[in-house]
Amino acid sequence: ERDAGRPEVALEFFLSGEPLDKIIDPDEVDEERAGAFYGNIGRCLQFMGEIDPALICYQKSALILERAPSAESVMNQGYARAWIGELLAARGQLKLAVVFLRAAYLKWEPVAPPKAKRIAALSRQIEEKSDKLNSSDLEVERTVRDWIMGHNIDAKFS
Repeated sequence: ERDAGRPEVALEFFLSGEPLDKIIDPDEVDEERAGAFYGNIGRCLQFMGEIDPALICYQKSALILERAPSAESVMNQGYARAWIGELLAARGQLKLAVVFLRAAYLKWEPVAPPKAKRIAALSRQIEEKSDKLNSSDLEVERTVRDWIMGHNIDAKFS
């Protein structure tokens, strides 16, 4: 339903009876939930045009994926980074968007080359509208992790 253009229907399913206000509260995170719980809700919100609440969900999802890695974590970490990058681009935060897209590429390149190739193309399109990213892969990942952990990194990307 979510990817078929009916995110409102999918949202109700993914919420599993939880109130949306609780899920999008930046100070509330249930680390017993899988990262996919917040990620799927965020994706529904993104498709509904709710950028800020979607970013909150993606940050929670990414935080859980960083703290409790599992077999599917690399793929899901890539999705979190890619989707955050898309939303940051939509907000006009192009430099930071490129950082997140590069981080998604780095996650997917060894395990899902077609996804990596698509995200690299999107990154190049955004980079054409912004300054070229001059960060090492290590700096990219450090910046992404700082953002996920809630550190203010806006000054680096204004």
